[in-house]
Amino acid sequence: MIKYACTETCTYWAGTPDGEGGRTYTPPRYMRCRWEQKQRVIRAKDGREVVSQARVYLLEPVDLEGRLHRGSSGASNPNSVDSYELLAMEELQGLDGAVEGYVVWL
Repeated sequence: MIKYACTETCTYWAGTPDGEGGRTYTPPRYMRCRWEQKQRVIRAKDGREVVSQARVYLLEPVDLEGRLHRGSSGASNPNSVDSYELLAMEELQGLDGAVEGYVVWL
């Protein structure tokens, strides 16, 4: 069902720690999504309680070291555009137990 709701496009950059406190990013990848700009208190990947700025539904998993941008961007560095850090992610399962999508909090 989630695939019918994912009518928007977002840009994803997978990231890996560079060993010096920063990250290096892969080239941008476009993904179908549903982006809801909505604040919510969540528990982030490091255990902190934070305020999420958006909730994004995706059809495929992403790495929490990456970044997301609403819309299409060809920028090679996600920090040069309005992109968000991924704070947390969970699977969305159907009644049959199959994974139908993912929700990410930014």
